[in-house]
Amino acid sequence: MAKPMTKAEIADRLADRAGITKKQAQAVLDGFLEQTYLSLRNGRSVALGGFGKFVVEKKGGRKRKSGAAAKIPATNVVKFRVGRAAGGALS
Repeated sequence: MAKPMTKAEIADRLADRAGITKKQAQAVLDGFLEQTYLSLRNGRSVALGGFGKFVVEKKGGRKRKSGAAAKIPATNVVKFRVGRAAGGALS
């Protein structure tokens, strides 16, 4: 399996592509992530056209062995749904 791309690598490539400094690219990436986190915390999904969508969903508790519902409070989880363009790029 290929090594995952790090945040620093994304910032480096963004800097090269946009013709900005690596420090500026890191600030852009940090700002994007901060706004994404804020939106998700407020229950709003984040859609990136053609790439995909981050959504917040409730996840209830289940017992591992039986799969029966447990009396565990529901928690919010983030899920990512791949967009058509991104899915097609992988083929």
